[in-house]
Amino acid sequence: HTSTTIIDSLDKYCKHPLPDTVKNFISSNTHVSGAVSVSLNKDQHVVRIPPLVWQRLKSEGPILAQLMGAPKGSGECVCRVKRGVHAQTGKTHLRIFKEHLSRMHIPVFDEYDFTHDEDTTRIQGDIKPTTSVRHYQRASLERMFARDVARSGIVCLPCGAGKTLVGVAAMARLGRCCLILCKHTISVHQWRNQIALFSTVPDSCIFTFTSGSRSRFDADKHSIVISTYSMVVASTQRSTENERVIQALKARVWGVIVLDEVHVAPAQEFSKALQTFRAHMKLGLTATPIREDDNIADLNYIIGPKLYEANWLDLRRDGFIAHVQCVEVPCPMPAMFFREYLRFGTSALHDRQKQLTLSAINPNKFRTVQYLIQRHKERGDKILVFCEQVWVLKQYANRLNYPYLEGGTNEDERLTVLGLFLTDDSCNPLFLSRVGDDGIDLPAANVVIQISAQFGSRRQETQRLGRILRPKPGMAGMGSEYPHAFFYDLVSTDTVEESFSRNRRAYLVDQGHPFITMPHLSVAAAHDNTLLLGDAREVRSILDDALSAKAEAQSKTEQKARAKSVIAPAAKRRMQGKSMRKRVTGKASHNQW
Repeated sequence: HTSTTIIDSLDKYCKHPLPDTVKNFISSNTHVSGAVSVSLNKDQHVVRIPPLVWQRLKSEGPILAQLMGAPKGSGECVCRVKRGVHAQTGKTHLRIFKEHLSRMHIPVFDEYDFTHDEDTTRIQGDIKPTTSVRHYQRASLERMFARDVARSGIVCLPCGAGKTLVGVAAMARLGRCCLILCKHTISVHQWRNQIALFSTVPDSCIFTFTSGSRSRFDADKHSIVISTYSMVVASTQRSTENERVIQALKARVWGVIVLDEVHVAPAQEFSKALQTFRAHMKLGLTATPIREDDNIADLNYIIGPKLYEANWLDLRRDGFIAHVQCVEVPCPMPAMFFREYLRFGTSALHDRQKQLTLSAINPNKFRTVQYLIQRHKERGDKILVFCEQVWVLKQYANRLNYPYLEGGTNEDERLTVLGLFLTDDSCNPLFLSRVGDDGIDLPAANVVIQISAQFGSRRQETQRLGRILRPKPGMAGMGSEYPHAFFYDLVSTDTVEESFSRNRRAYLVDQGHPFITMPHLSVAAAHDNTLLLGDAREVRSILDDALSAKAEAQSKTEQKARAKSVIAPAAKRRMQGKSMRKRVTGKASHNQW
């Protein structure tokens, strides 16, 4: 849109006349939006600056110094041309330059004239003719490939709306070598399978670079590499083979780097590591363009501006994502629990952790979880139960005899349990720590029960709801006004959980997912004599356990703890029959994804 069309539209729909200051702001910013671009030419980045922006930059001495003030002999220079200014600069100066322009609200686009690029390694294959690209996915690709060049940037789509297909389609359209970075090893396998599903790229051209990789990287054969963020930013000593692969990845000029769950990119370690890879363009994919540290704006210069964001309500109306009923369930604490909660009401870290533990293991919350599981299993629903504290997670799973996954679970067992969740009712529900927040594709799941979360994290809440956003069988006949999935947030009343819960749901409410409060669910659970923790002695026992338990709040030590069986004893016995005889191995489970 031009400044004229924007101003005319505002004049048409605004109740009061538009102030001149607003009109001037729109005019000055639309003229520079998309005007500054960067392209990679061998080891140099060519910055194209139009005259209007150049005039604004003249008053910004430090910015131009960063762009042009390199020592002699560095190969960096500036030359004037009729249409503006072309500047050649290296990576370090370019990053600082883009950061300065971002603060001036001047977006910088990385552009790639891929149709005339004969040097970058090509990939074999294209999108399959049978692959159906939805209208909003096409719209995001059109923003990416405007004016016959490819542009770096970020595409925001809800979980389950097909972000992976957008990445595969962009890779196929470019036809150049591609590096894909994911958050989890499971996501690496899912990306490989999705590439095979949506495109004709031979599997022999794909290399998965993870800690468990057994194959050897061949630069001449592998034009697509899929890895995790942790593998490329690892500060620990790498094996000789892994170091060889890293150096080979850094030596190649990539057509595109695809960053799945790109909201993790502003992390200092990763943003530095990303600078060591050379690429013509970068594509970021995310469902949650938010961070609690407010560093999400850094993506404007690390990756690029937002290219496209889908409207959740439109996708729900058209049946591309499920209609989720979001419910808050207040759970009062028993008197003996609440007394201990208040006793730990100091600012000391240990005391706060105890308060969070007591809020999560609240017996009334425990009984409500059991009550909801029973009701939804009667409906034939697939249930995911999330809990932030690992000790609390184990208490719920072991007492209710259901499997759980947490940071210490090894990859093979994780894949096995996820596969059984889809096929075996003894693995339903599945209890998850934060390892299940993102990067795990469980399309059958349609119920989420949240016991506790990471303080007031809006991103985590949105990611957890995203586990059940995929369209469900039979949705088309139900209409978008009826819920197809359910998200329960269980909150211990009169505790710090109440304020955290209000903050977490803010983003979901903005996206059209209002919450309703249903206190009668915890009341019904309290009067159900068939549920656990109904006896005062049981309540006293679990309280004593909680008070003596060591804090296990997702520390690095816990994350690296030795892997051990995560299937609760009774659940494991139930699965030792027919289902366990057919137990999927790690490799077979990989094929399922």
